[in-house]
Amino acid sequence: MLKRLLGRHRSLRIGATLVGASALAIGFASPALAAQNVNNGNADNANAQNYLVVQGGSNTAYLLMQAESDIFNQSPGCDLAGQASPNAQPLDYGCPGLNGEQGAAQPAGLTVTATANITAGSKKFVASSLAGNTNIGPGALITDSAGVIPAGDVVKTFGAATGKLKVGIAATGSATGDTLTVDYNPQQGENGFLTWGQQNPFNDVLVEEPSYGSGNGIDELEGTGNATTVGHSNGIDDPSGVGPVNVSPLDVARSSRAPSIKSGGDYQGLNFVAYAEDAVSYLYWTKYNGLNTDANKCISSIGANNITTAMLKSIWNETYSSGTPSVTWNSLDPSDASCPNTPIYAYWAQNGSGTESTWASATGASFPTSASNWPAKQIIFENETSSILGNNGTGAGHGAPVGDAIFFFSYGKYQKECTPNTTTQNSTLPLCAGTSTNASVPNAVQLGTAWNGVSVNQASINSQLPGLTGSQFPGDRLLYNVYSNGNNPNLPASAPAALNVVSEDGFMCKPATNTEIDPNTGLTYRAEIDTAITNQGFFPLPNLQVEDGQTDTSVPGYNSTATGIPHPAWNDGLSTSKYNAANESGSPWNFSADHLDTDNSAISGSYQAEDDSATLSTVTASPTAPVGYCITETTDGSPQGQ
Repeated sequence: MLKRLLGRHRSLRIGATLVGASALAIGFASPALAAQNVNNGNADNANAQNYLVVQGGSNTAYLLMQAESDIFNQSPGCDLAGQASPNAQPLDYGCPGLNGEQGAAQPAGLTVTATANITAGSKKFVASSLAGNTNIGPGALITDSAGVIPAGDVVKTFGAATGKLKVGIAATGSATGDTLTVDYNPQQGENGFLTWGQQNPFNDVLVEEPSYGSGNGIDELEGTGNATTVGHSNGIDDPSGVGPVNVSPLDVARSSRAPSIKSGGDYQGLNFVAYAEDAVSYLYWTKYNGLNTDANKCISSIGANNITTAMLKSIWNETYSSGTPSVTWNSLDPSDASCPNTPIYAYWAQNGSGTESTWASATGASFPTSASNWPAKQIIFENETSSILGNNGTGAGHGAPVGDAIFFFSYGKYQKECTPNTTTQNSTLPLCAGTSTNASVPNAVQLGTAWNGVSVNQASINSQLPGLTGSQFPGDRLLYNVYSNGNNPNLPASAPAALNVVSEDGFMCKPATNTEIDPNTGLTYRAEIDTAITNQGFFPLPNLQVEDGQTDTSVPGYNSTATGIPHPAWNDGLSTSKYNAANESGSPWNFSADHLDTDNSAISGSYQAEDDSATLSTVTASPTAPVGYCITETTDGSPQGQ
């Protein structure tokens, strides 16, 4: 899907290797900018000094982002309890000493500098000028000017007689005459951790609201500001012209659909940050109550490779008369005697679902209107089959025997929820198990394994990415986090704390997570982020990627500028990138000098990349063309002017 979009709209580059991803400096919202009032029924109560980043929308990405939220929320920030004595401990989650809190300011880090020759892959080196220093010991933080020592690395052993150091993480490169900085009185963070602050120094919290669909979440994000109407993403504007009521504000939306760049589509000023891959295919029962289903008879006989877009479009565009659909299994291939002349009862997911939107786009089918007389019980929540099983045998107009039913389903959700239960489904099992009442009789579901002759697998899903080749599965898609980039005066820019989590330069995307260690687990943050993605059945984006700034005037809405995305994550009126430690220097902590927050690798370094024509070139990261593990689409050029 992405490659088809990019072929019409704009080019993006994919980096082949991780080069120049050393940790340097990253900064973002100070607590003064990130305060949020939470459930404050008493005017005398203080606002929280950390920020609750509220995200809503996609069902497909809900559990995945819950898992990513846990990793981010547990990342150690400032020490909330250890610096208050003898003053009263503030109970507003403010870092003691910041924002006028009563807690004592953290003492400045005590550092010493030296030079050493570093060898790639080594944990040992000699800084002879440190010989005789009695202050350095295990736990001292160590950084270097060449950036080959991973962020958050600490001294494990030190030989005072020789100046020989052993650190915890192997050097990522070699450097001669590298300047070392050893902080032998490092700041302690949350739970006593020394290696803190790289991801979430102010202890912000990412909260996932319940899911009701990607388009609905985007509508909610659009309705957070001063727009006169919202709901354009789904075409469900209120007749009064003021849009749906009771819009609960969001900082970020989850989306499993691509941006809608058309009249009446998504508003301008939204950035869609893709961080994982998925696909949508058709789902049917191969067995029900131990019997071979009509769906399986026909699809098996036709052959999965011969299921076409035209067939799928006809199924989901069918109409109903007295509760009976107009399309039969035999009509898919009248010459095939194995396809019974029984009706196909297709199901749609709720309007506003990203899965529904992806399916409609991939097949060309249209969501049912009143003219189709589509039974209401055949419009169900996405990525579940309980409702289909519950409709079995309940009478005409209320659904169909399961053997004649077909639905569309997320590839990732199927891998996670359906695959383990395909032969033992009963009422105690979730989603794909549904409401089958006979635990001893096997029921089996199957996700369509091929479409237009293309099998659904990681290779065919990867083929949607620019610069990659191979057969592309028609139902492929990406999973996005969506934020307001500040370009639309009717939509407030998403809070800097939100950008630190989900923007193209934030926690989910920045390359420094490939080397930075989660002290809770000893694993790199990138390993944890990617494991959360694969555990939910999806695929991480395979390479470093960057917006290349090329323009395509053939289609409005996807043009970018020669310097990259015109309104990037740090758009807050600053003349320099928010991802710059210079913006966070000052009393009581200097985040750069104290090594608390030293990571701007998202805007540093260069790597070999290829564009859609497979032309290799060297790309250097910059604040307007950041390098990271995500692809960013923007609606800044959308014809929708709100």
